[in-house]
Amino acid sequence: MAILSHVQRNPIKDEQVKKAYDEKIAKGPIREYKARNIVVKTEDEAKAVIKSLDGGEKFAELAKSKSVASNAASGGELGWVAAEQMVKPISEVVTKLGKGAHAKTPLQTGAGWMVLQLEENA
Repeated sequence: MAILSHVQRNPIKDEQVKKAYDEKIAKGPIREYKARNIVVKTEDEAKAVIKSLDGGEKFAELAKSKSVASNAASGGELGWVAAEQMVKPISEVVTKLGKGAHAKTPLQTGAGWMVLQLEENA
């Protein structure tokens, strides 16, 4: 009830919507990235994953067998995400990768050591 009253007292005007839209567009196109990750417990495990990837093993298969992340069963899929929606250390890695490439250095996170792969970008 209090929310409805607030909205009724403060209606959003067309000019406000247009201003917000124009500010967002002025920042340039939104880049999205389709990525995967593998999360392991130690840096040594992450380095071993990178070595396996460098040796030609498939990222999705390694994610299924090695990752401790909740998305392991899907091959580490993160889906399509805008850089602004990612945690900064992850976006810094993903945005620098070429299509199909994986990170050559593991990233330490609160969840463990992460290896990232960029599948596509748009």
